[in-house]
Amino acid sequence: RLPIAHYYDQAPQFVDYILFQYTKEKWTFNLFSQGDRRDPKKDPYSVVHAATIDASPIEGIYYDDTSRVDVDFDGQSEYVITIMDIRDRLDPPKASPVTIMYFDRSMKLQKRTEYDSEVAQFPNNPTTQMQWMKLGKRKVPSWLGWGKDPNKTWGLRELWENPDKDEEGEIRFYYLDGEDKLQTVGEYEEYKIVDTLAPRMADTLAGQVPVLMAKPRGKENAQSYIIDFAIANVIDGEIKDFKKLDFFEKGLNYRNLLDTRVDSVFSTDISEDLYAGTFWFGPGNLKETRISALIRSNTSLLDFDIAALRGEVDAALWARYAYFGKTGLSAFVLTNTEIQFHDLTRNQATWTSLNRYTFYPDYFTSNSNVPFLVRDRFRKSYLPSLFTTEGSG
Repeated sequence: RLPIAHYYDQAPQFVDYILFQYTKEKWTFNLFSQGDRRDPKKDPYSVVHAATIDASPIEGIYYDDTSRVDVDFDGQSEYVITIMDIRDRLDPPKASPVTIMYFDRSMKLQKRTEYDSEVAQFPNNPTTQMQWMKLGKRKVPSWLGWGKDPNKTWGLRELWENPDKDEEGEIRFYYLDGEDKLQTVGEYEEYKIVDTLAPRMADTLAGQVPVLMAKPRGKENAQSYIIDFAIANVIDGEIKDFKKLDFFEKGLNYRNLLDTRVDSVFSTDISEDLYAGTFWFGPGNLKETRISALIRSNTSLLDFDIAALRGEVDAALWARYAYFGKTGLSAFVLTNTEIQFHDLTRNQATWTSLNRYTFYPDYFTSNSNVPFLVRDRFRKSYLPSLFTTEGSG
């Protein structure tokens, strides 16, 4: 088993492993750790604790994910293991249920949650789609996703017109409350949550989820392309620290962030958090890709258009990863035949050939390129780096 995938506690520099053993009847989890002192010389890695529990029924294929997080704010981290039964490829497709298990440092099971995903699908990829939100004295799973209203009440006329209770889904911010019931966070001053933002470590430890919110300027009978945006934090199931964004009133070309793809901006400053902000990318002008980055430290928006480097060939198609530091914003960009690195602030670029022509489907792109931060020996900073497959650059 690979190392624990996510570290949401006060000591992310210490790596633990979970060793899995699966049968149809039982799941066994072995904690492979250095012990409590975290001294590699005095505490070599070993299996320090283990747990065996009853397995949930699996109809499709399973997907597991691991996290280390201080769920109850007591200064001691818990190990959270989620196992999803992926049923969307069955005939007919079904919602994919998930089992969420909470273990203490001795691998004693503290809590087990079975969520059926019928109203809203639990994230298939918790790495980028799930965050831990404070709710009272604990942290609970939260995510932005497509689904129905879990608290909808049906009137008599609605039931007469719609006896099957068919309901169209929409983007909502969901979380599981203290009783493991699905809840949502509603509008705030007519703004709806449309995206989650890359969290700082302080956000993660406090259990507050930074979000992007949007409100169309038009009305139902007078639609408008222009949308106003705001940022806020979600904590205890409520909107806090609401702040409207006024970038486009200061001379920037308007940017509809809803019609784009989104990812995190990595920080190249050693003294800063892992993430410097969030960026959105998508088609701009003809044969160009537009990148817009929201930098959290000063709430600024950096906006760039990336054109083809050599005239009309190899236009930028996909911004894979973005980085921000004292020298500005940079990004790795994919074309049909190249991997390109763009220093957007200084308007410089370099590239290497993929040695092939490819259309780069979404899923393949996401899994064949991995971001790295390599420490610069001569400066107190990281170097933007990208791991890719052999022969691809």
